[in-house]
Amino acid sequence: MAIVPIAGSGSSKHVDLIKNIPTWAFHGSADDITSIEVSKNMVNALKEKNKNIKVTIIKNGNHESS
Repeated sequence: MAIVPIAGSGSSKHVDLIKNIPTWAFHGSADDITSIEVSKNMVNALKEKNKNIKVTIIKNGNHESS
């Protein structure tokens, strides 16, 4: 099992719920719907507890670019 959030959002307060799930997150750098900072915050929180996380930032990608 794994998760692949695309332009995801969520509260890093709940990171313990997914900390053991391999994750590969995607986000467009020019997303004007969901701030890339939201994904970065979650990825950073996950990295503290889960070494099996990867992130791909799509340069100049918008919300639907992934």
